[in-house]
Amino acid sequence: MQLTKAKNIKGIIVLTLTVTVIFIGCSKEIGSKKEADTALTASQSVASELVSDTAVVKFFRSTFSSRGSRTDFRNEVSDTTAIISLDYVIEKKFIPAGRNKVLLNYADGGLTNKGWKYELTIDPKTGNLTLAPNDVMAAQIVPGSFKVLTVTFDRYTSTFNFFTEAKEASNNIVHQVFEIVTRQ
Repeated sequence: MQLTKAKNIKGIIVLTLTVTVIFIGCSKEIGSKKEADTALTASQSVASELVSDTAVVKFFRSTFSSRGSRTDFRNEVSDTTAIISLDYVIEKKFIPAGRNKVLLNYADGGLTNKGWKYELTIDPKTGNLTLAPNDVMAAQIVPGSFKVLTVTFDRYTSTFNFFTEAKEASNNIVHQVFEIVTRQ
């Protein structure tokens, strides 16, 4: 009897470790796109079979730190049009915005104060993630100027990398933003 219980416990531990390794032991680039008029949609596994809706909700309710940089350019991105470059470290939280949608402040306080946010939509069936500007940001930028240059998600470290660009309609300033957003 004791031997059978020990084997069952050992089997449960091995199964648990296997599922854990499958769940957190991989890093996956989820895509990149340079077209100005489309948001990025790429396959990744936030909504995989191993992650329940409750786990996803808990994941996005966590506190995240953002290490980022923003470079502003006058009219276009080039070596001669850069007007400001700054680095920042900020604590951020995802904000629920619907059934499968969350918002995250865009870049540093200068752009966040304008109401700019990333809008992340997760398809729970496919695990696809879409990154786009929120409505406030979309109304203040040149139509089609929001570009997702790169986005990755590393499940092992719970880290998103966003590299985006957007051109303000009011002053023709192009904001190029790179952020590393890590769950605390």
